[in-house]
Amino acid sequence: MAKTEAEMTEQEIVEMKADRSTKSKASRAKRLAAIDILVKFIEKNHTNRPAEIQASINRLTGNARSGGGGGDLKRVMILELIQKNRGKMSEVDLFTTQKLGRMEMRAICNDLIKKVKDPSERVWVAFDPENGIYSIAGKGENPPKNWTGYVPVVVETIDEDEDEE
Repeated sequence: MAKTEAEMTEQEIVEMKADRSTKSKASRAKRLAAIDILVKFIEKNHTNRPAEIQASINRLTGNARSGGGGGDLKRVMILELIQKNRGKMSEVDLFTTQKLGRMEMRAICNDLIKKVKDPSERVWVAFDPENGIYSIAGKGENPPKNWTGYVPVVVETIDEDEDEE
């Protein structure tokens, strides 16, 4: 019979928690690998319904939760839709096809800048409120010229050697 935490020594508790942490990290790595496989499959097959696909997968795997979900898939599909339309897409088309309004698109556009593995993969999507058009303003680490949208914060580190001088 397993011991309760009250019956365990401090060392046993530390080891138990470390084991839980290792199992949790391994499980998360498997989930992320599975999501990566799905994203590649969806990109290859050019589907434009990432939220529905993510919700179906969550129901099948028992990971269903309330709320949107499918953030990675949604970003990939929105970017693909804009690229298919010569780098521009109207907000009306995005709303009718994806059911995304300005607030959701603002979050997606910001995520295309800040939630990338490497800063060189950033895609800068601009919105013209007068015409209601989303367009790709640039790609890469640095924002395009005359950029007025979201810019990620750069954190500078201070070397301890410089403080001692």
